[in-house]
Amino acid sequence: MIGRVIRSVLVVDDDPEFRKLAGRLFAASGMTVVGGADSVAGAVGAAARLKPSAVVVDGELPDGDGITLARQLVPLPWHPRVVLTSIDGEITTNHEARRAGARAFVNKADCPTCRCGGYSGTNSQGAQNARYGCPDVSASASGDRRRRRVAA
Repeated sequence: MIGRVIRSVLVVDDDPEFRKLAGRLFAASGMTVVGGADSVAGAVGAAARLKPSAVVVDGELPDGDGITLARQLVPLPWHPRVVLTSIDGEITTNHEARRAGARAFVNKADCPTCRCGGYSGTNSQGAQNARYGCPDVSASASGDRRRRRVAA
């Protein structure tokens, strides 16, 4: 069986800078970002309107969580593919994401394309996300030794 081609993507994240970055990355891969949302409610409405073939969902949103949202999106009639993501690598596991119907969980700090173009953003609570997307800088800035990596 030949897999479906992902052409349209909805990006759900409460950080507008991450939505922009994701949009650039998807566009560079030949996909079209058809919309963005910063909450569960916004994502449900946007998905119904836009019918994207894929949805990238942040694990923590102001009005809910990505696991619950994935469970709402996956059974939609056009069966969008859902990928969960978070800067917090401990928010879920790949196994838990798959049990919710998502294709995978991607830790933003592990995204290799973010290492060269990392940025700082703010989350829904207005907190600064130091080196959001660059694991070496973020771990150093936060003092989180679990994510600290040795530069090659």
